[in-house]
Amino acid sequence: MAIASAALLMGVATAPVAQAQFSTLYSFSGSDGANPQSVLITDTSGNLYGTTANGGSGAYGIVFKLGTSGLTPLNSFSTTNSSAGLSPYAGLVMDGSGNLYGRTSYGGASSCGTVFKITSTTLQASYSFGCGADGANPQAVLTLDPTGKILYGTTAYGGSGSGLSGHGTVFTISTSGTNFETLYTFTGADGANPYRSLTRDSAGNLYGTTAYGGSYPAGSVFELSQSSTTPWPIAQLYVFTGTPDGANPCAGVTPLLDANGNITALFGTTGYGTSNASLRSVFEPTPPSTSGLWTKTTLWAFTGGADGANPYGGLILDPAGNGRVKFRV
Repeated sequence: MAIASAALLMGVATAPVAQAQFSTLYSFSGSDGANPQSVLITDTSGNLYGTTANGGSGAYGIVFKLGTSGLTPLNSFSTTNSSAGLSPYAGLVMDGSGNLYGRTSYGGASSCGTVFKITSTTLQASYSFGCGADGANPQAVLTLDPTGKILYGTTAYGGSGSGLSGHGTVFTISTSGTNFETLYTFTGADGANPYRSLTRDSAGNLYGTTAYGGSYPAGSVFELSQSSTTPWPIAQLYVFTGTPDGANPCAGVTPLLDANGNITALFGTTGYGTSNASLRSVFEPTPPSTSGLWTKTTLWAFTGGADGANPYGGLILDPAGNGRVKFRV
């Protein structure tokens, strides 16, 4: 449901939004997959690709293609081949050759998740997380760099501690499945539990959120500066303080770019801490003129009524509107 226009909230008038028409493209029955929990992607022919967290012939989720001829399972995850991973909660990314990349939150050599690749013929388990310094339980869609050869991602746990006691990591791996590297390990004071995807700017810097940690600890928006050494330098762009500022950002950030590809603002959602502490807000941090923390503006605080509540996903910038920025959540 379209609930808000950022352009309108920023004082720019916009035309009324037409009521969207809803159509069911496919209904999962369980044996063909169950509980899709992430975004879909599309190829140049209009086919859709996604994952289900559960169901399928192996009961632990599938990767699927949905086209005019119906749904085609590309892989079913199962305990009979748990080394490839189990439960792909996040969605997929596709390179220029049509190969798909994703991750599972469980399974693998240490039962802490995997990164996988699906070609036209087979699934390859590119990396199994060890539950320790390399991270554990990745839960976000991977980010593919413009060359199509490098993937970036986050793990929700591991890193500074074993398994669930760790605060999470940021990692990189090549699309060939080699050159895995932990770029940053969160300590808690600088943020904890980066559940969602990363955003990359034209200079190769990475932006994301942590759901917890920070000074209060209510989560943060961070930047990792591209570096030839690890760990990459981190900057906390904004630290959430709780009610009424906002707390626990549960999705990544969406960038607004200028004509030169520079980020002029980031947009996202928080889990708690608005005027109604059980609901969520839409926020916008913008860069400072010199240095220091970014300035955060709350664009919308959900009431739980007709405007909705609890948007677990991120935001999408509308390319239409003659330069005006509009949101759909």
